[in-house]
Amino acid sequence: MVDGSTLTIAGNHIKSYKKSNTTGVQKTNEFSLSLSPSDSENHISTHLLKAGYTRKIISNETGHLKIHYSKQGNTVIGATFAAQNS
Repeated sequence: MVDGSTLTIAGNHIKSYKKSNTTGVQKTNEFSLSLSPSDSENHISTHLLKAGYTRKIISNETGHLKIHYSKQGNTVIGATFAAQNS
């Protein structure tokens, strides 16, 4: 994170990529986590809220949750939580 802190969660890093947009470059990291989507979001949200971020639900559909975390002066962190079919 910008402040140098780290967020630790059990899972695997799947891929990273960058995509240019009208405001610069969007950096994306995809992870497969061992927690359920709601437990993963709760863990990440708790850490970011303690770091001063606010949480906004963008969409909440069955099996798919999209959240934006924002903090003044920092880039918005977008997260999508979804259950994976085996």
